[in-house]
Formats: sequence, C-alpha cells, structure tokens
Amino acid sequence: RRHAKDGDHLRQKSAEQRNVLGCPRSAGTCCPPCVVLTGGNDPGSTACAPCRIAQAWKELNGGKYAAGCADAMAIALGEGVYPPMPLKYITDYGGTWAGPTSPTNNAAGGPPISKSEFIVQTAVFNLNQRPYDGQATLGPWQTMTAQSAVTDPTYRAKEAIGYVQSCCGDNIVSPDIDVPLAAPCNTAADCPNTVNGQCPVNPNQPGNQFPISSIFESPLDPPLPWCG
Repeated sequence: RRHAKDGDHLRQKSAEQRNVLGCPRSAGTCCPPCVVLTGGNDPGSTACAPCRIAQAWKELNGGKYAAGCADAMAIALGEGVYPPMPLKYITDYGGTWAGPTSPTNNAAGGPPISKSEFIVQTAVFNLNQRPYDGQATLGPWQTMTAQSAVTDPTYRAKEAIGYVQSCCGDNIVSPDIDVPLAAPCNTAADCPNTVNGQCPVNPNQPGNQFPISSIFESPLDPPLPWCG
C-alpha cells in the first residue's frame, strides 16, 4: 500500500494525462516491443515499456478488464518500476534523479527523462523484478507467483487479477485467469468497492490484527477491489 502512493498520484491526473501515463486509447505502433535486458538489474530478463504493460492489460481476454487499466497502472507504477520512484526522474514532475541507463539497461545511470520518454522506455518494467523483501512476488504488480521467469506481460497481468479476486474480492477467481496462483487465499476478504473502505477480514492474517482496506473504486463489473 505504501508503495502505491506514487502510482495513485499519477492515476489522479486528468483523463488526458492518464492516457499518456500508460493507458492510451490506441497502444499500437507507437509502443515498442518488450526487450531482453543486457545490463543493470537482472540482465537476461524480459522488460517492457509502461505503454506495453497497459496494452497487455487492456487487451487481456478481449478487453474484459480494460476499464480497470488506470487502477492497474497506478499499482504497477508504485510497485514494479525500476529504477524505482519514477516521479523523482520524470522531468515533468520536477524530477532530477538518474533515469534508466538505456532501453535495455535499467540501472539508474541515465539522465532524467520526460513523461513521454518514460512511457516508451522499454527498461522500466522488468517482468521478473524481484522484491526488496525476498518474497516470491515478482514483476510489475509484485504479486505472489509460481513462475520465476516469464516473457509475456499478459501472464503477470493474469496473476495480478487472480490475486486481487482471490485475496481482496469474493475469493472467486474467474475461469479466464488460466495461470497457476502461487498463494490463493482461502477466505474471502470481500473488500468494499470504495476508496479506503475497510475490508471485513484480512485473509492472510485472521483475527484482524493487521486490517486491510480497498485502494480504489473499481469501474469493473464485478469490481476488481485492489487492497492492502
């Protein structure tokens, strides 16, 4: 939840800015394909530009989850970007930190970049990005996974949707989420479809010692209630 702050800031921009920030109406020829990292963090892994991650989400299962793209990108921009904290190196937001070294090297060794450059920067989203805490949560959405290396952003998108449905929603994973989930929850959190709505239960910590809440009001039907 803490890491989603930057993404939430990006999501709250105008509709026009949200289109630029990862959910373009047409993410076709202007969006570069994913690449194999040649240097930086995790060379040999597949990495994708923000526009490609958004495109994969919007096209998943015939566009079934497309309306939830802005929410998904807000989470990804806060959780899975490398170098992290993109607002610190995107010049449109006053960023002065070093950005990615090159389109295939995600080390923080390049100059600050503009928002438009960031959107097509292929080094930004390592599909197999490891977490700082050592858990088996990889990729843009840092959700639990049983697959340590993938080359298709659609796979990670399905994992993220399955996790939210299982652990934040009604515990019913849609049949079209046809990838194995590493740690599905056994109890429905039934988080309300509101911003900062307290969930009745934390499936991973019974007893409500560590309460969780919803992050967005999902535009999807049924909702996809991201929680943390």
